[in-house]
Amino acid sequence: MKKGKLMKKSMVGSLILVFMVAVLMGGLAFASSTPQAVPVESGAIYRFYNPKTSDHFYTASAAEANSVGSPYQYEGIGWVRTSVPTPIYRFQNTVTGGHFYTASAAEKASVGPPYLYEGIGWNDCSPNGPVIYRFLNTVTGCHFYTASAAEVPGPPYLYEGIGWGAEILPIPIDIAAIPGVTAPVTGATPVTTITATAEYTGTVAWAGNPATFVAGTAYTATITLTPTAGYTLTGVAANFFTVAGTSTPATNAVNSGVVTAVFPPRRPGHIDIAAIPGVTVPVVGGIPVAAITPTAEYTGTVAWSPTDNPFAGSTAYVATITLTPKPGWELAGVAADFFTVAGTLVHATNAANSGVVTAVFRPERPGPTINIAAIPGVTVPVAGATPVAAITPTAEYTGTVAWAGNPATFVEGTTNVATITLTPNWSYTLTGVAADFFTVAGTLYATNAANSGVVTAVFPAAHLGPTINIAAIAGVTVPVAGGTPVTAITPTAEYTGTVAWTPTNNPFVAGAVYTATITLTPKAGWKLTGVGANFFTVAGTLVHATNAADSGVVTAVFPATPTTINIAAIAGVTAPVAGATPVTTITPTAEYTGTVAWSGNPTVFVAGVYYTATITLTPKVGWKLTGVGANFFTVAGTLVHATNAADSGVVTAVFPST
Repeated sequence: MKKGKLMKKSMVGSLILVFMVAVLMGGLAFASSTPQAVPVESGAIYRFYNPKTSDHFYTASAAEANSVGSPYQYEGIGWVRTSVPTPIYRFQNTVTGGHFYTASAAEKASVGPPYLYEGIGWNDCSPNGPVIYRFLNTVTGCHFYTASAAEVPGPPYLYEGIGWGAEILPIPIDIAAIPGVTAPVTGATPVTTITATAEYTGTVAWAGNPATFVAGTAYTATITLTPTAGYTLTGVAANFFTVAGTSTPATNAVNSGVVTAVFPPRRPGHIDIAAIPGVTVPVVGGIPVAAITPTAEYTGTVAWSPTDNPFAGSTAYVATITLTPKPGWELAGVAADFFTVAGTLVHATNAANSGVVTAVFRPERPGPTINIAAIPGVTVPVAGATPVAAITPTAEYTGTVAWAGNPATFVEGTTNVATITLTPNWSYTLTGVAADFFTVAGTLYATNAANSGVVTAVFPAAHLGPTINIAAIAGVTVPVAGGTPVTAITPTAEYTGTVAWTPTNNPFVAGAVYTATITLTPKAGWKLTGVGANFFTVAGTLVHATNAADSGVVTAVFPATPTTINIAAIAGVTAPVAGATPVTTITPTAEYTGTVAWSGNPTVFVAGVYYTATITLTPKVGWKLTGVGANFFTVAGTLVHATNAADSGVVTAVFPST
């Protein structure tokens, strides 16, 4: 983080300075603890450290500093104020003992219970005073402040910027690449603004003010940047900024945010949709189509030879299709015989760079009339599912399916209409098919004209499928110090999901309690409606995961990530004495418990025997054996040093002869 990025405005007037000094060990019980003598120095801010909580406490009162006792340790003078224009108001949280500070009189007036106003802590925030750097302990949440740029603590402390002190001047812009200026494409609409960055916004003006870009034209964009609060163009070098896709490097004057970007001429895109839709195969009695179904790249007309209307039987028909590119597309570059038309006798033909396509269809035999009424493969719409585009072919016909509104997925509560276009297989005909002959499973009704394979199928409103019933969310790994947080669950047959962690450490740190917020997304055909409150479960949580009824947002709180055991001396294993009863457990510590097994399984110790105790330690919650060194543990009274393998809590202790 750059110096001053957290606070960039002069600390004058309405400056608000807020920080919390968390005092977790029963508040500041200074009066009952042994005080520490501190030197008296004018303008000094005295600093103390609580090693149990990693908390720092600050005071400008030498008398109060002299009353601070254990567990706080005096660390010296944090900094010295050079002038005193602004009071820092101090409050105490009567519940936690923590302190809250602010330089804002307005905020002072708004602070209520459980905070108790204690008066002015000190006067600070001088424009000529020392710069105070601020750090956050990402494990405990406590803040640390120092006036020494050299005193930079390591992890778990995170630098947050300058807390207060000197006036912070604007920072010169240093993001060179201007985002969001799309290179001109034929037929596209010019952008008028850049994508805003953390340092600036900007507008874009195009030479000639085009409504859409035209092929073959070189375009010049004039980009005018405006710094965001705390940033300045002063100090920006000439030709500092860059814009993607320009023909030559973008230019700007020194200290200027007016950027000129010249883009090369653009040719139209080459047509690449080969399959020409909407040309219906000639069927006896059918009406010849006069136009194709337009695509994103072209439209087209269709002329038939011979010109029968309707189509006659036993006749080979030739369609001449003339394609017209849409704006931004061209036929230049199209290969010979590139285009295809469904149902032709032979592959359609076209010359290179041409949109005139010849499609020859086989004569329709007046064979048997189609008699398979039930059209298979048209799935009943379910909310969230993807519409089918083709039927399941039968021995008599194939078919395509078009849905009203062209939905990408079906929408809850919407009635859907499918238009099914059937194409007879060779030797079958639609001639003789009765009106409303065809059926489609699950419809309210299906209709077709006599002698026609165009079927309209109306379905009831789409609804979501069954309620999700897989409670156990898989793939959320329990946090382990040094481990990498997962960002997604393992998908199930019913849902997928993302995982966000609080705090956001990566990797996980030891001793922290992590909360995972899991957001589940039902797969097509499944719904969260009907899911009970606290239905979902996550393995390894501290308490049962929670979710609201009908919701896939799940909160999972995990136990504190374990810390390596560091109490070496195993207590409670009494050295063998003849006639004494062997102990079977150790005295538990804050980090582990343990059992004791003795060689020979004696009921009482007998004289003249060397006894060996095998001690098996079990870490308590929040502690682990991983990281424990070989022969780390000690047992009082042993003949030789107790032994254990690395990362192990099985300890062997050999005692002298009783």
